[in-house]
Amino acid sequence: SSVSTFYLRLFCFCNMAGFLDQGLVTGTIVYFILGLVASAFTATCVAKETKNMSKGEAVKLSLILVWLAVVCMWLFWAWTYMHQMVPLIAPIHKKIVW
Repeated sequence: SSVSTFYLRLFCFCNMAGFLDQGLVTGTIVYFILGLVASAFTATCVAKETKNMSKGEAVKLSLILVWLAVVCMWLFWAWTYMHQMVPLIAPIHKKIVW
């Protein structure tokens, strides 16, 4: 019945690795390394001193932008990855009565 199906799905969901899934951990490490490489690149090659900003301020701004971008990309990837861990195979549609 529907109650037994619910408990079966709950049991399967609780046995999943979740945040410690190997693919999720590997992807997180890859994004962290990407952030480190991008930080080193922007701090040495991209940040320049201008009349409005010193070299130190340019480095700080570039690091903020790099890590903001890396975190946003990681979040989008992690959400997509986790949605594929528990796919919605057969959606249940409720009949709409007008």
